[in-house]
Amino acid sequence: MEGHLSANQIQFQLGPVRTRIEWEGAALAEPIRHAYRYDSFYQEPQSHPPDLSIRVLCQRTLPKRPEGVRLFEAKDAWSVYDGGDHFIFDGIAYPLADEMEASEPFLKWRAFVRKDLTLTRFFVLPDNREEGPLFWHLPTLVHPFLQILLSAYLPLTGSLFLHGLGVIHHGRGLLFLGGDGAGKSTLAGLWDQSGSGQVLNDDRMILQRKNGGWILSGTPWHGDFSQISFGKAPLQGLFCISHSSENRLTSLSSGEMGGRLLRYLFLAFWNKESVSKALTLCNELVVSFPIQSFGFVKDPSAVPFLLHSVKRTSDSRPVLPAETPV
Repeated sequence: MEGHLSANQIQFQLGPVRTRIEWEGAALAEPIRHAYRYDSFYQEPQSHPPDLSIRVLCQRTLPKRPEGVRLFEAKDAWSVYDGGDHFIFDGIAYPLADEMEASEPFLKWRAFVRKDLTLTRFFVLPDNREEGPLFWHLPTLVHPFLQILLSAYLPLTGSLFLHGLGVIHHGRGLLFLGGDGAGKSTLAGLWDQSGSGQVLNDDRMILQRKNGGWILSGTPWHGDFSQISFGKAPLQGLFCISHSSENRLTSLSSGEMGGRLLRYLFLAFWNKESVSKALTLCNELVVSFPIQSFGFVKDPSAVPFLLHSVKRTSDSRPVLPAETPV
């Protein structure tokens, strides 16, 4: 029934996408409202259906996978196959340190996803090996399967899934793109210490095209800086970051901007339509919004230096008003 969630359902709001998860055959191992910092992304049921529906079936054996061409493999993590009218995903898990009898990685879950990505049957082995009532952990699905699914679905909604740090300052969004070791978590800590902004996430961000501008929103998948929050704001500044011996901002050419953006974009290579949409959005972003290179020193001076630079350029930057509903 719309407008009501049962005890075995949960709904997330991630960027523009509403995802509903329901399960049967087992209980969650932890209270929903305290599960791995997801609480700020929980959404109360609404009168309209979710964009993505995932039905979880926890059982002691996984269904067989039909024959199909393998489309993509993330080594020792997951793989995806073409199952005709479905995509079929296989997810690998590793035994816990105290499970000496199971020393090898094993198939933990198998998901059957309708080709339009909106409906999933997610089969998962229980987390308790002993006899008794079955239970499973929500992160088994959220990490990494929901990320995989969103990487393909978000471009279809006009959104990009990016490797970066997001901050809201005075109602405007700042996005700092960077790979592992670039300084995203370090910069998140400096922002937090400065008290000048709200850190959304230091590792996974969503950027949505809307009303001629771009909306920045956070996700629950963080890096070393674990303080995350749900929030949205019109994009005001976009930067590629790196550690440096001095604080400096450098303009990038359109070619450099495109190359940097693609480097930090999560692409669903197994889904041609999604990749095509994502590349079109990247081109729109490069054309409509300048990207700067930001080298920063690992000390409190980095934040005021950047804010001063942003203030100088904000009048000419194409952004939505801070009070625009997002």
